[in-house]
Amino acid sequence: MKTLLLISVAMLIVSSANAEQSTVDVEAMQWLSIIDGGGYEQSWDESASLFQASISKEDWTRALNGVRQPLGTIESRKIKTSKSRSSLPGAPDGEYTILTLKSRFENKQKATETLTMVKEASAWKAVGYFIK
Repeated sequence: MKTLLLISVAMLIVSSANAEQSTVDVEAMQWLSIIDGGGYEQSWDESASLFQASISKEDWTRALNGVRQPLGTIESRKIKTSKSRSSLPGAPDGEYTILTLKSRFENKQKATETLTMVKEASAWKAVGYFIK
């Protein structure tokens, strides 16, 4: 009986962790789709407060116009890795997930996007974004 209870508890913990990861993935992809659609200002509006404190909306929009826009339309994107962290250099402790995505754009066939999400209140919000 104890074994069955332990297995049930373990399955519940794994199920909860998978649901949380799924939520991060969905919210990350939604945020990226805003950028894909050219909603650079909206992506800033929907990012984490830590992100907004680190870059102005105008500078963010200017950066994406210079870096993201020349890549053209997104053709494919797949999450390659997802790593949970409780701390990051230069950031307060919290719940973070670093997603690495294998992406293909109209004008760049092989790209790596790195998106860092932070749990803010009850939602996952973008706090960092890079393209290589």
